[in-house]
Amino acid sequence: MSSRRLRSIILTLSLFLLAPAGSAQVFYVDQEATGPVHDGSSWCSAFLELHEALTAAAPGAMIRVADGLYLPDSSGLPDPRDATFTITPGLTVSGGYAGCNAPDPDARDPRVHVTIMSGDMELNDPVNLEDNAYHVCTAAAMGTLSTLSGFSITGGNAGPGGQGGGILASGARLTLSLCDLVANRAWRGGAVYIEGGELHLFHCRVTDNHAVGEGGAVFDAMGTLEAYDCLFALNEAGNDGGAIFSDLCALRLMGCSFGANVSASRGGAVYEYVGVEATVGNSIFWGNTDMSGEGESSQIFVNPSNLLDIDYSCVQGWTGAFGGEGNTGEDPLCVDLPAGDMHLGPDSPCIDRGSNELVGTQLDLDGNPRILNGTVDMGCYEFPEPTGIPDAAAGGPAGRILRISSQPADGSISVRFLPPRQGKWALSIYDVRGRRLARLGRGDGGAKARDLIWRGWDAQGNRVPAGIFLVALEQRGRLLDAGKAIRLR
Repeated sequence: MSSRRLRSIILTLSLFLLAPAGSAQVFYVDQEATGPVHDGSSWCSAFLELHEALTAAAPGAMIRVADGLYLPDSSGLPDPRDATFTITPGLTVSGGYAGCNAPDPDARDPRVHVTIMSGDMELNDPVNLEDNAYHVCTAAAMGTLSTLSGFSITGGNAGPGGQGGGILASGARLTLSLCDLVANRAWRGGAVYIEGGELHLFHCRVTDNHAVGEGGAVFDAMGTLEAYDCLFALNEAGNDGGAIFSDLCALRLMGCSFGANVSASRGGAVYEYVGVEATVGNSIFWGNTDMSGEGESSQIFVNPSNLLDIDYSCVQGWTGAFGGEGNTGEDPLCVDLPAGDMHLGPDSPCIDRGSNELVGTQLDLDGNPRILNGTVDMGCYEFPEPTGIPDAAAGGPAGRILRISSQPADGSISVRFLPPRQGKWALSIYDVRGRRLARLGRGDGGAKARDLIWRGWDAQGNRVPAGIFLVALEQRGRLLDAGKAIRLR
């Protein structure tokens, strides 16, 4: 199969499209723009690098970025690790577009058109992390809100005494939506360190980040942190707050899932230091560990001077000491918690157990309606997942890829798909040039959704380097469906 044919697969989620730009200036970025002019004025005249657009854009501008892997500009810097993407006030920077070579360049789906902002300056992770950028993105004090949407932010390594490997923000007002913050490292705030500002997270996956000290994923001090329909999994802190460390701030967590986060000290998922006012609803805290084990305080550690208002949430080791309404300590029966997959299984007690009054968005983390069957579920995913079509017998279309998930813990790619009802099929992995690397499985018809895993080996038994790949469901040489996947290690 040709790479041109694979790249022509356009899957759009119209609910994820940005509002019309209006009078705002729009710049385009696409590494495959055909040119010959590259001034950012259209998809095929796009800037080839993201840092060019960030330099050209004035406050209030919009930057649209096609899929690809983008590195910050290190030219002229004595230390290439000082390179960073600088987010200035009032910008809206959006990834996940199909770009110049697609039938519809404006088609947008960040889970399909994977757009990566990486600090891996030498493209040699995970062999060598010491040459990575200190901060993938930097946001200074902003009077105007800035937005990053549809990016995978990865590979930042702030070093033993640094802060915010993925994003370092001071006094900033920043919104992240449809973003993956994956495999970033720092002393504090492995993925994000923000002080004295606002951080708003919507439909983000924050996984496999590490802090030597506090806040494996996020360290927030003297500001506001809120997250809606987000996943925090497999993050780790050498001190307090495996996922989140909160200090002198307002914390709001709605429809979120926290699982398999680790703190070597206190608060496997969340640690409230001092002066914290936290509001939590419709969320799940399970399988998070600290030095005391997996009990209630290992999920959320609250110092006496803080406030916690928690309702309609599932907390491992629940004692009732936090108060609130509709809370439970029943096992949420997630699909694969150790691997960071917190989709709810069919027997989960968290299904239809949330409060509709606490719902803040219209979609879950998979992009499905936030409320199904009349009552919202706890956590970031609604059941049934991901489309509400469990098998062909239920009337759903056959021959579809339902979900592609990257597992940062071991670098594997898991694929859920619905085979064609009749005839032989094959599920294969291709590189971006259209070369088939591996065949995950074959079959002859089927009525139920299936799951297959690619662990990063090609057909000859060689380990394939990290990068962007294409998953293709085929039948007798005909492409039925395809999607993109990112493997980070």
